[in-house]
Amino acid sequence: MLSLVRNFCQHEGKGWLLRRSDGSESRSDFQVFEGSASISREDLKSFNTDAVRRFIEDMADQLARHQSQHMLARISEVVEAAGNTVDVGGELTQESLLEMFRRKRTEFDPETLNPTGEVFIVNPETLKKIEPKLREWESDPAFRARYDAIMEEKRREWREREANRKLVD
Repeated sequence: MLSLVRNFCQHEGKGWLLRRSDGSESRSDFQVFEGSASISREDLKSFNTDAVRRFIEDMADQLARHQSQHMLARISEVVEAAGNTVDVGGELTQESLLEMFRRKRTEFDPETLNPTGEVFIVNPETLKKIEPKLREWESDPAFRARYDAIMEEKRREWREREANRKLVD
């Protein structure tokens, strides 16, 4: 998932500023993520590689979990502020799924014109519940036609953005 996101490594400072393509900005301070793990002195003295590996993996798992939770909370804040949330009322419907596609900005591969970077973050338990519906909807011609119409509109929007892009100062 994260491999699709452009990234920049910052090594100093108190916070960061994000400038979006629409000109809006978001500021934030860096967050502290902590974890704890222990390893026995005996394992350290004898350099028990299995114990050291478990120690490092435990710390990495804790930090990754904290980072993921923070990232998802921040994404939720930004999406809510932009008005891009879709309340499915507890039950995903064809219309609510199509509305999600309507509201999101979509990028396309210039050669194939296929969408790129499509990521939906779904709780694993929720995915188990909705996966059969999604498979059924994929083979529904009426649903496919509505989805294809949305994607064609998204391609048109993308072409306009690309045509209006300023390449050089």
